[in-house]
Amino acid sequence: MTEQEINKFIKRAAKEAALEAVKSALAVVKPAGKGNYYKQTEARLYAFPTLQKNIERYRLDIEDLKREKITAKSKDIISYGGDGIRLTPEERQEGKILAVELKLHRDQKAVEEINQALETVAADEYYKIIEMRYFLNCDDTYVAEMLHCADLEVSVLTGYRDFEYAKEAIRLGVTRFLLKPSNMDELEEAIECMCANLNLAHFSRVFKKQVGVSANEYRNQVLGK
Repeated sequence: MTEQEINKFIKRAAKEAALEAVKSALAVVKPAGKGNYYKQTEARLYAFPTLQKNIERYRLDIEDLKREKITAKSKDIISYGGDGIRLTPEERQEGKILAVELKLHRDQKAVEEINQALETVAADEYYKIIEMRYFLNCDDTYVAEMLHCADLEVSVLTGYRDFEYAKEAIRLGVTRFLLKPSNMDELEEAIECMCANLNLAHFSRVFKKQVGVSANEYRNQVLGK
């Protein structure tokens, strides 16, 4: 075999090993259609913890493959690729390492992109919702309790003018009962009122947790009532 033929064979063998590695490493994922950006984002966030674990596992796999020794007996074994190209155990092992390295690179790139996106909203006061919901698999009730969102304020905006309907809404404790058409000032006032009530409820809960009694009970104690 001439030197040119040897070089040609080596290139073909390397190409075959690389192709096999790519096929085994890269899963073909159909991109979601336009308008599904929310679902795409959720899917990536849910996958984030798994991707991080994969990265650590792939690194260990690469180390194990590199430490794997090829015995004298296995050196005599020649395997054949899809195009009939002969691959030595060393070439086959290099292909396995390359396959895992490709997986590692793929998941590292995905994690990097998610981290960059998370950095843009890290300062948001509700950022912890992302961690609790997508990374820790907390349910909505737990998230609401942790962020002190368990209290609920409701306002009704309706075109239904029946008095009994309005009376029932008031009995149920709605903050505001607005009839259509309502102007922006009325809507803003309703929102401000709901926010104030929620802030007060949060203050009362924190006060009792820290002091041991409610704000009203504390006031009565101070005033001697």
